[in-house]
Amino acid sequence: MKPSRWLFTLAALLLGAFGFLFSAQAQNPPGPPLVLVLATDPNAAEEGSDPAQFLVVRVGPANAPLTVHYALGGTADNGDDYQMLSGEVTIPTGAYFAPVNVNPIDDFLIEGHESVVIALQQPPVLPPPYIVTWPSVAAAEIADNDFEPTNRPPTVEL
Repeated sequence: MKPSRWLFTLAALLLGAFGFLFSAQAQNPPGPPLVLVLATDPNAAEEGSDPAQFLVVRVGPANAPLTVHYALGGTADNGDDYQMLSGEVTIPTGAYFAPVNVNPIDDFLIEGHESVVIALQQPPVLPPPYIVTWPSVAAAEIADNDFEPTNRPPTVEL
């Protein structure tokens, strides 16, 4: 396991435990959980289908599943440069995080490195099922494995 992935996983577990202890000691009913996103593996590659991974973390009660909505951006296109992502992820009951995997599609286009940005979306309903907190945006990069040929014949222009 990569050191950065281990560190982010530990941080997510501690945040979840803190949220559970905090809500257990509250006199009032707990409010909606807080959600944040981390790029636990921000480096993907077309070669070898090396995926990138984001982790959506919940801080607060975990007594029900929680569906979190997100928007995608960056220079890579959803469904063209990586496998289609739905725009939502469900954190199961009793869990404090859920992964969003970005699986690159190995094409034969010369594109260079492309970015994938995920941004959590605050639901426009009251009361909200969750509250988006910092960090609410994370980025990853997909490395291209296609390069321009280097041994081209000479050209003449007038």
